[in-house]
Amino acid sequence: MVDTLLAFSLRRPLLILTFAGLLALVGLYSFRTIPIDAFPDVTSVIVQVVTKAPGLFPEESNGW
Repeated sequence: MVDTLLAFSLRRPLLILTFAGLLALVGLYSFRTIPIDAFPDVTSVIVQVVTKAPGLFPEESNGW
């Protein structure tokens, strides 16, 4: 399999160079159009859970 691919590439160098050039152009286009955030959001996620505790004052139910 590898020998066949190598022999094909050596027989058609112009085709391989054209393919490599197209691949480089697609990579350059992808690199320039990819959305990259320069300053990522590094804040921590805060989750607030609200529960009901019958018979307790709000101050007493905070520690649950």
